[in-house]
Amino acid sequence: MLQRIKGLVELKYGKKITYQKDCTYLSYNILEATGLLISPSTLRRLFGFLTTNSNPSRASLDILSQYCGFTDWSDFITKTGDEQPTGNDIVDFWQAAQAKAHTLSKKYCETIKKQVPINFSNTVIRAFAEERLTYFLKSEYVATPFVGPGGYGKSTLLAGWVTKYMAQTGNHNDIILFIPAATLENTAHTLPFFDSWLLALLGIDSCHNFFECIGESLYAPIGKFILVIDALDELTDVGTKSNKIFTGLHQFIKQVSSEEQRIKVIVSSRYATWRHFFNESASHEDWYFADETYFTSSDANMPPFNDREIQLVLDNTINRGSTTRVVVEELTSSILQIISYPYYTQLFIQFFNPETTHLIGDRLDLLNEFVSKELHRSQYSEEKMDILNKIVELSTSNGTPGVILKNTLKEIYPIHLKLAGNYFQAYNQMLSYGIIGEENVENRFGSISIQIKILQ
Repeated sequence: MLQRIKGLVELKYGKKITYQKDCTYLSYNILEATGLLISPSTLRRLFGFLTTNSNPSRASLDILSQYCGFTDWSDFITKTGDEQPTGNDIVDFWQAAQAKAHTLSKKYCETIKKQVPINFSNTVIRAFAEERLTYFLKSEYVATPFVGPGGYGKSTLLAGWVTKYMAQTGNHNDIILFIPAATLENTAHTLPFFDSWLLALLGIDSCHNFFECIGESLYAPIGKFILVIDALDELTDVGTKSNKIFTGLHQFIKQVSSEEQRIKVIVSSRYATWRHFFNESASHEDWYFADETYFTSSDANMPPFNDREIQLVLDNTINRGSTTRVVVEELTSSILQIISYPYYTQLFIQFFNPETTHLIGDRLDLLNEFVSKELHRSQYSEEKMDILNKIVELSTSNGTPGVILKNTLKEIYPIHLKLAGNYFQAYNQMLSYGIIGEENVENRFGSISIQIKILQ
């Protein structure tokens, strides 16, 4: 029942009790609401910031119950029903959540597989990601990011890893929930806390303290809970709602940081969104491979394809069934450098012609080939060409070729409105392809604006 009253207190207060200072503010809030005083130190013991061998006094429980709208502790117990969920209840919740998470993860994996220009089975499982995640899951870190530009293969990498992880027999008791960040927008405005959003997704509405319960040795859950959130940068609302999601995720990570390595969070994002998100975190120590020292000049904390990975992809695609094998040792260093970027590897495969390979001098050659042969025939082709032409037109007239402010483009095309035609989808597809990119820039007044640039 203590877990339940703590959950109700947080709901009444309107935020998670994440830091010791929250207990001071909560004490004032309770005093204002009830006229009764419960000390910050008592609240710190209740919420685990101070060690204690005893439960709260009956007087403290009465005050907390009154704060939540009950007459006293007895009234709270009577009206809230059964005792805290038992070990069997938690196992039942776990199994139900596991089944739902498997369905959602499989569905999102299939969505990503359909978006990959080459057959997904021909992609490679990246060794660096396997090693990083294997260490991460065994470590005391709670969260880890995969950060890179659009077209760097982040979603494909995660889909491949999740698919393989779910298929391994040693992991069959774990819950792995793989979702796009945009999924969270559907619940962010209806429920107060991040864990509430996850429980709603998993169909567990009646156990608000599920994540706290599975962290207690008393219940000994069967495996790990692994939350994989793809594309933080593709949240459609970049204002209040996305900030609420970011804050909620930070609070959730802080909340589960002591759960004996049972709960893990993996995210992917482009760099600009990642920096905005990470700078708001007050617990950088919970993150693995997130320090700025891990990032390259490409604003990525993950490497491009190495020669072995490129060769594997070539063998799975253009070399399959061919009498002449293309080997990386025979490609020029400039071509190898270009196609080490996963997006350009796919373009190279799509438009490979042994007679013209030597003419590829830079990424622009591949992009020109893509635009001329594929963009005109792709989904939302008219909207994509509208966007590209307008960027060229406006940036040229402004004297900044290939670069304009996002707000300027939003005034012309609804690239920020998911339900207003196809421009939103067209714009985000080009971001994913690496045709255009976004960058946060600070103006002379100190405010942040988003620039769009055509990538070459």
